[in-house]
Amino acid sequence: MGPAGAGGGVGGSLIESCYVRNVRALHAILIQQILGTIIMRFTLLALFFVLAIHPLAISAGFEQGKDTTITTFLYEPIDIAHRRAVRTFYFPDSTLQYQKIVMQYTINCPSSGCDPWDRVSTITVTQKDSIGEELYEIARITTPYGQGGTWAVDVSDYRSLLRDSVTLANYIQTSIGGGQGFLVTISFQFIAGTPDLEPYRVENLWAGLLEYGNPDKPLERLLKPLTLKPDRNADFAKVRIVATGHGEGNTGGAATWSKRRHDVVIGGTTFSHLLWRDDCSQTALSSQQGPWERPRAGYCPGTVVRPWDNDISGLISANNTFTADYNIEPYENRCRPGITPCPCPSCNYDDVTHDMPFYWIESQIIYYRIPSNLQKLPIEIAAGNSAGVPLLRPSFTTPVDITISITNLSGEILLLQKGQQVTNQLFPLDMSSTPGSYLLKVETSSGEIARRRLDIQ
Repeated sequence: MGPAGAGGGVGGSLIESCYVRNVRALHAILIQQILGTIIMRFTLLALFFVLAIHPLAISAGFEQGKDTTITTFLYEPIDIAHRRAVRTFYFPDSTLQYQKIVMQYTINCPSSGCDPWDRVSTITVTQKDSIGEELYEIARITTPYGQGGTWAVDVSDYRSLLRDSVTLANYIQTSIGGGQGFLVTISFQFIAGTPDLEPYRVENLWAGLLEYGNPDKPLERLLKPLTLKPDRNADFAKVRIVATGHGEGNTGGAATWSKRRHDVVIGGTTFSHLLWRDDCSQTALSSQQGPWERPRAGYCPGTVVRPWDNDISGLISANNTFTADYNIEPYENRCRPGITPCPCPSCNYDDVTHDMPFYWIESQIIYYRIPSNLQKLPIEIAAGNSAGVPLLRPSFTTPVDITISITNLSGEILLLQKGQQVTNQLFPLDMSSTPGSYLLKVETSSGEIARRRLDIQ
């Protein structure tokens, strides 16, 4: 028994020792697993926090000199229960230069089909500051009758909004549900390069849905004259108006089927525009249903709404305030509710054949400056002997071929000249028939570029 007991004692110690070691090892494994779980959850939480602030930040990888495409909404469902999609996305920061930004807007149809009617779709960016939120429309599209499509929109003017963290929204004015509606995809293609002009600031002016033709609700309530102070850093500026008319069954077909004059007055100078699209049969999607070919007040079903741009560069001074006013041709709707006796088949709106006439208006001033890296070539502009014919004098140390062009703010070339083996020759620039403010561009055969503002009296 003794030897057996002694042997048993040694065996028990080994078992106990192994047990202790195994327990300690198990404890170590459990601690590692717990710590691993905590670290993993913390990492996921941190990742979620980063993505919540900057979606797509992980995969952005934006680089100077390289094109990039950003897909935002992807098959986003929009119908009567979900008319507005809004989300925050991460875009290239302001240090990266792009010569153009193209937004591609695509509508696909759900399994039950697209909305059978044409609807207004507005794409906006919301910015926050210490005062509150400001909403900027960057594009407006009218959907086609009952089908999808894809549209490309140049949104380069909104580079100052499309940077860093961007709160993007798409609202479609639909009243359809039951499985019908829209599946929206929006992407942005950033094309690398230095733009001729840098659009660096957008300022909202008048905005809203304005009932038209009701003397009890005059347009002047919302279209009030504004006193504005121009941005002193601007080389150029334009007023952009995006307006569409809606509603039918009213006097004169207002506002969808009514051609009316819209005026913008800047510092005493009036810009006039007939709000009317009569090219629907050539520009809209031809496979859609409904009266898509008929002319309308500022839009066609299945097309991008064209902005009305007005160059005000020569009308504003950095040191003085200026006034801005918006007027619409006078009109009274005699088919509105409350008219007695009613001279129309009906004076009550039924939202089917008789709708309230209104204009949907968004307007902005967009400011531009010449990029600093496009101002370095040695060129001078001097007054010539004739009015409207300034003189361009380059100063090159070695002969070089150059191309001279003058464009307006829309990019239209108004003058084009070439010079060979140029050092310091004088080039008269005959713009006597077109007074205004223009962009002078000089490019050398070696790829050097210069830009200047040119004012012709």
